[in-house]
Amino acid sequence: MKSTHHRNVLNFFCYTLLAIVLVLGTSCSLPKVKEPKFKTDFKDIETELKALKNFEKVGLQWSATSSKDGTFNVLTLTLVNGRAVPENIEELTELGKTAAVIVKNSIDNIQDYSFINVAFQTSSGVILTQSKSIALRYSIEEL
Repeated sequence: MKSTHHRNVLNFFCYTLLAIVLVLGTSCSLPKVKEPKFKTDFKDIETELKALKNFEKVGLQWSATSSKDGTFNVLTLTLVNGRAVPENIEELTELGKTAAVIVKNSIDNIQDYSFINVAFQTSSGVILTQSKSIALRYSIEEL
């Protein structure tokens, strides 16, 4: 009698847990990330961006974020170790906007994105890396 009772309780617990997992899995789905469709080869875009302030590296990532207001697709441009990058926030904002416009104009499906984040990163060191970064956000409409 006890073993049947324990088995029934265990079965009930397992089925309840399975139902909870299934309900949560369908209600908490991850947003679909839209991949950018470039008008030209990214190497050409990278060359143009590097030339702005002789940046050593350029990276572009895309992601999606969901909130109660909806899903937002975001492009994040990272510019690393530029020469004579302005420290004045107004000048840095203008440089970021110039870089964001280059990215915006190079993507066919730019209407799928809400923002372009531009991160200026300075790193130094080989084994122990020290880095500093400043990130700016531009809505697609303001570009």
